[in-house]
Amino acid sequence: MDLRDLAPIGVLFVVIAIALSMGGEILSSLSNQQTGAAQNITNYGTEGISKIAKWLPTIALVIAAAVVIGVVLTSFILRRK
Repeated sequence: MDLRDLAPIGVLFVVIAIALSMGGEILSSLSNQQTGAAQNITNYGTEGISKIAKWLPTIALVIAAAVVIGVVLTSFILRRK
């Protein structure tokens, strides 16, 4: 993995975040129009998307930490040669 590979990963992360937020908005607007079982299903979908979206900052932190550790280790390995 090279530092040049980080741009597509960052774009992918942003696209996932946008898709989750749009999906949550769509499901919440559908929930207001539904009744009975359909409303329960959309409410569960909204709750699931919300739980996944709450993990995005943690995932970003882990990715950033992995990149920093990779850069530090690579610099130490290159310094020894």
